[in-house]
Amino acid sequence: MQKLAQKLEGNNRNFEQVLNAHYILIELVEEKNCFQLFITSGLLDYLVQLMTDPYNDNVAYIYKIFSTFIKSFEFFMSQIDQEKFK
Repeated sequence: MQKLAQKLEGNNRNFEQVLNAHYILIELVEEKNCFQLFITSGLLDYLVQLMTDPYNDNVAYIYKIFSTFIKSFEFFMSQIDQEKFK
């Protein structure tokens, strides 16, 4: 996943690589097992670094990944809450 995130670096001008990495990371963050890897592997920290780089032209794609991450987090947390009350 780290190599995919590296495709979103500001110096990567290959639009196809950027778009492919963007879509794959979105798909991965929606999977529960991979979602946990985003948290434990330091990938989120790396994406924040990329997102805050003022020279990174790929920031919009990283924002979309974060938006999906937040939605997935809310979904997984609601599942945990529902399991507590069963």
